[in-house]
Amino acid sequence: MTLSAALGSHPGFSHLSPDDFEALAYAFAPRSLRAGDVLFEEGDAATEVAIVLSGELDMERERGPRTVTFGRTGPGALLGLVAILGGRRSATCRAVGKVEAAVAPAAAFHLLLGGHSPFSLAVQEALACQLAEDFRRLSDRLVEGLAASVSQ
Repeated sequence: MTLSAALGSHPGFSHLSPDDFEALAYAFAPRSLRAGDVLFEEGDAATEVAIVLSGELDMERERGPRTVTFGRTGPGALLGLVAILGGRRSATCRAVGKVEAAVAPAAAFHLLLGGHSPFSLAVQEALACQLAEDFRRLSDRLVEGLAASVSQ
């Protein structure tokens, strides 16, 4: 998947004007990962946002002495948007195999957000889509867990 295709497939960015879309794409730089490489580390300051172009990443969280894998994501996934808007990384993103991604510095996103209302609206929409997907995934896991505990 190309960067343009990945960004264009994201609901928040799909209706940006060609100039706005070009400004957004210009902020990204390629990053390659091998199996086991970490894109983002849980607890780190959020300095970048990334979009996955190919391959898959496991989403992990530390729980005491254990690492819990709670999901897997792949091409088209926009990662780190919530964190760059205020906070630290909530999970580690670890490459399952070879991964091609594109990363943009948080500062570039903040610059685009501060000076451009159509882009601000697009980021808000992208954030809403991400939060809705996270909520759906969480509620599915809760229902599965409850169903499993009731059937025991």
